[in-house]
Amino acid sequence: MSSKRYLPPPHAPTAPITHALKGHKPWRAASEAEKLLHSVKVAAALDGLSFTVNLSEKEEPSIASASDPCRTFARRLQRAFSVIGAPPFAFTVEVSPAGRTHIHGVLIPATGLARHHVVQALMKAGGKVTGRAAARQVSLREITDAGGWQRYIMADAERTREALDIKRVAYISDPLRKLVHDHW
Repeated sequence: MSSKRYLPPPHAPTAPITHALKGHKPWRAASEAEKLLHSVKVAAALDGLSFTVNLSEKEEPSIASASDPCRTFARRLQRAFSVIGAPPFAFTVEVSPAGRTHIHGVLIPATGLARHHVVQALMKAGGKVTGRAAARQVSLREITDAGGWQRYIMADAERTREALDIKRVAYISDPLRKLVHDHW
């Protein structure tokens, strides 16, 4: 693709996406988990994809030791997508019980963007993994249960906050935040 401009899918929802929270808090008062839930719901409604990226042995320490791992990975993701245009995305940084840092998230690919281009960009953002582990570096799937995916990717948020000594484990890109605000 020659254009770096993001084009949303042509079948944007016609009805507003229902808010998951009763009482409808203002965006600034919503928790990190609530904002992420709504981001995942919007991504699901716009045919977004869920992803998991296992970081390379070289990149994992630089991301995990950063003062803001979310911003560090977001920059890597934006650079990796620079040739084809960064889609709206949201993700969480997670530390597994075994101590491995990895990324779970959602993105809304541009109309007509081949799935293998998305996988290649995610692999680039995660760093080069070689050998048999390379086949398992990136998982990319359709979002079938937005609430379930959000619960899964936030399940180890406290352990991650403690392990990395950070406050924020989730990141929502500006383009996805704008889409979420349109339905908030």
